[in-house]
Order: sequence, then C-alpha cells, then structure tokens
Amino acid sequence: MALHLVRHAKAGDSSAWPGDDELRPLTPAGHKQAIVVSRELGGWPVERILSSRYTRCLETVAPTAAAFMVAVETHDALAEEAPIEATWALVEELAGSGTDTVLYSHRNVLSALLDRVHRRGIDVDAVEWTCRKGSIWRLETDERGGLARAVLALPQA
Repeated sequence: MALHLVRHAKAGDSSAWPGDDELRPLTPAGHKQAIVVSRELGGWPVERILSSRYTRCLETVAPTAAAFMVAVETHDALAEEAPIEATWALVEELAGSGTDTVLYSHRNVLSALLDRVHRRGIDVDAVEWTCRKGSIWRLETDERGGLARAVLALPQA
C-alpha cells in the first residue's frame, strides 16, 4: 500500500495573477503535465484521491480522477495554509487505512511533510530532495500501516 503525494502542475506566476491566488489556474504546460502525472500513477491500484481546494490542484488532479474513475475529495489539511500537524495526522490516518491514495497539494505543505518523514528516520529513495511541480513522492507502508519508505518519481513528458 502507498500514499502518493503530488505537487500541483505548473500554474501561472502568482505575482502576475490579478485575483484570488486560490483561483490561479494551470498553464497550458501545466495541463499537459497533469496528464503525465496521471499516466505515472496508472500502474497503482488507486482507490481514493484527496486534494487541496485550490484551482491549480483540482485541475492537476482531473486527469487522474478520470483515469481511475474516482471522485476527488477536497481536504483542508492539503490546502496551502494547512498546519503540518493536520497534514501529518491525515497521512497517518491514510497510511493505516490499507488503501492506495493520491494526495494533491502545494510545495510548502509537501516540503514540511517530507521534512518530517526524513526527521523520523524513514528510508528515502530519491535522486534529489525536491518538490518540483508535478513531482510524485510515494510513501510506502509496512504491514502495520506505518511509513516505511519515501520514493521520488519525476514524471517526464
């Protein structure tokens, strides 16, 4: 069983976005990147998908939700302003569920989460320590539902 942590795909520059940053959409390149992410997840038995409510995350998740025919659940613990304690509690709950789940979120949330994974001594398998847009971190669980390993995938178009 695994949890798949996905950073949203390329969105427009926040400094150039005139409106509420929560509504900032993906760029055309970001939409293509979202399809690549969906393909990368295609080999996993995904049963559940959770996402930040931000438009750029919801647009990134759309191809994956369509491919797996799974409804997207928004969760406050994945929003850009989420405290790490809430995000960590969600990850621990999902890790113990025995269900492959994909979580779509933001750099600051995923970076804090991965820092906690690292500080807890969980094995990390990665060519770099990154949260690039469209990157996927797979958190693998052990037989008791604890986090056992973090593996980085950098999907290529």
